[in-house]
Amino acid sequence: MIRAWMRGLGVLGVVVMSCSVEGGGGLREACDGALAQLRECGLATEGTFQCEQAQGGACGFECFRAAGCDELSALVCGDSDTPMPGTPLFECIEACKTFVCTDGERRYPSVECDGWAQCADGSDEMGCTNLFTCENGSTIVDTLRCNAVSDCSDGSDEEGCNGLPQCADGRVLSADQRCNGANNCGDGSDEAGCPPVVDFICPGA
Repeated sequence: MIRAWMRGLGVLGVVVMSCSVEGGGGLREACDGALAQLRECGLATEGTFQCEQAQGGACGFECFRAAGCDELSALVCGDSDTPMPGTPLFECIEACKTFVCTDGERRYPSVECDGWAQCADGSDEMGCTNLFTCENGSTIVDTLRCNAVSDCSDGSDEEGCNGLPQCADGRVLSADQRCNGANNCGDGSDEAGCPPVVDFICPGA
């Protein structure tokens, strides 16, 4: 529930003693603050958490940082993966949705030109200049290059990529699959030697 929201899985279907985020001190500080608040409320363990693709970015984490323990507990321990409508946490997170689709729908700004049409009208992917041209002439968003998935039908987006993590069997992973708490390799080799990953807990459960 809360893990899905914070990891942005609902958006991208793509770490907490501190967040593993390169650059962007604002996001790191907000992530650390949100996770400190969750720990203060007894709702999160120590560990790492991938926060760089979280829905709402730093704005969303600031909402968590300011939320009360009752609201956070309802989100962590409840049945919904979103805050209850009408609550301060819900209103705060809704205010983070500053990208407006041409049909008026509001989304998090991270949806713009990310390679996935999330506006019903596709306006979040219109007019994008951050494109990679495949050898066959088709285009993809450049952030999909070197992600260990052939997004170009000819596989040219994965040519010449170095430094990506590998499983013990030699299979290549995307960078965010290493030390993310998930057994992406099947044999656990992508999680070997990694610090513990944060877990969200319900007191008394």
